[in-house]
Amino acid sequence: MPSLRDARAFIFDLDGTLLSLPVEWPQLRKKFAELAQREITSVFQTLAWLASEKPEMRAALFRILDE
Repeated sequence: MPSLRDARAFIFDLDGTLLSLPVEWPQLRKKFAELAQREITSVFQTLAWLASEKPEMRAALFRILDE
């Protein structure tokens, strides 16, 4: 079995071109906007911002993502 150390490249499919995740993006944006107390345009930028600016919210953010 190959190891991650043997990998020469990784493919990230952040826009859903290769596969589709069953995520209700509008609902996720709404919940993140409530936590951020502002309108958001990017779920992942908001996640990074909240996790760095308000580390006490990190568990709540990832719980929302898991839902």
